[in-house]
Amino acid sequence: MEKNYIEAAIPPEFGATGAQRNNDGYLVKVNWTALSNPLKPKYYIQYIVDTVFERVKSIEFK
Repeated sequence: MEKNYIEAAIPPEFGATGAQRNNDGYLVKVNWTALSNPLKPKYYIQYIVDTVFERVKSIEFK
């Protein structure tokens, strides 16, 4: 994170996306670094599925 967040309105380039929400939000500036070996989620899909399932299986849906 480059700095602490600041309060900011939704950027105009978002257009109607998120129109159901109010216009208040936060801007968090982030410094990105390219990975020398990019992560490929498809190689970890079973781990991701198992992990998510373990976390949500106890949720009761009504």
